[in-house]
Amino acid sequence: MITTTVPNEGPVLNMTSLTGAGNPAVLRILLGAQLRRLREAKRITLEDAGNVIRASHSKMSRLESGRVAFKDRDIVDLFMYYGVTDQAQIQTLRGVAV
Repeated sequence: MITTTVPNEGPVLNMTSLTGAGNPAVLRILLGAQLRRLREAKRITLEDAGNVIRASHSKMSRLESGRVAFKDRDIVDLFMYYGVTDQAQIQTLRGVAV
């Protein structure tokens, strides 16, 4: 897996080869880890991120660790809050969240 750094968005995993294939639990873990990287790069707390998607601190922790699945609207809301504008990255990560 390749990690790159995108200006103003922090480290980004190259997950294009993962969409549509693989174990759903593994994909949830990878998606959660990527969202955690983006959140931490912006120095946003779990509580603040949780408020955006109407989730508690503990639910955000479970989402980022891949223990529970994301809803598509939550991913979109978090990307907007984190300032992610790269549509290719957004579509790739949304595709992972099956």
